[in-house]
Formats: sequence, structure tokens, C-alpha cells
Amino acid sequence: MEIQMVEIGKVKPYENNPRKNDDAVDEVAKSIEAFGFKNPIIVDKDYVIIAGHTRLKASEKLGLTHVPVIVAEDLTKDERDSLEILEHRRWNAYMRSEGYVY
Repeated sequence: MEIQMVEIGKVKPYENNPRKNDDAVDEVAKSIEAFGFKNPIIVDKDYVIIAGHTRLKASEKLGLTHVPVIVAEDLTKDERDSLEILEHRRWNAYMRSEGYVY
């Protein structure tokens, strides 16, 4: 898989994303502004987000016109679901390590 720069409008949020984490957008935007994009958004072949909703929102807040994505077009439905679960667990672990409680 390779990282591609795509127009931000091409990337679509997954409509059933269970996470409501608008509180994290400002912190992620600050991180992107300070360090650049270190973790691309992962999308499926239709450019629907598998992992990276907060990064997309932060990018929109910063007024970015392009974002880095990895297109995971070869995933089965089960693999996609597994990747989403792993990404959510990683994020939750990070938030706990930073002292946030949800």
C-alpha cells in the first residue's frame, strides 16, 4: 500500500462511525500543524474512511485542500471490521494514557 495525496472532498466519513470525538479535533489539528501528517487516513476503494475521522475533521478545520490516505482496496468486510476495531482500541488506549476518561 502506498500513501496518496487526495483532495479532501474526495474522502467520505463512514456514516456508521460509532465514535463521537469532536473534543479531540482541536488537539489533532494542533498536532498536524506542529508536526505534519504522521498517520494517513485509511480509506476503502470508494474513499470511505476506515480509520481517521478525527484527522479528517482536523484537516478541514485547518483548511487543508489535500490529505494523505492509504487506499485499502483489498480488504474483505471482515478485515475492514477488524481494522476499525483495532484502530478504535488503539485510540482508546492512547486517550487513557493521556489521562482522558471516556
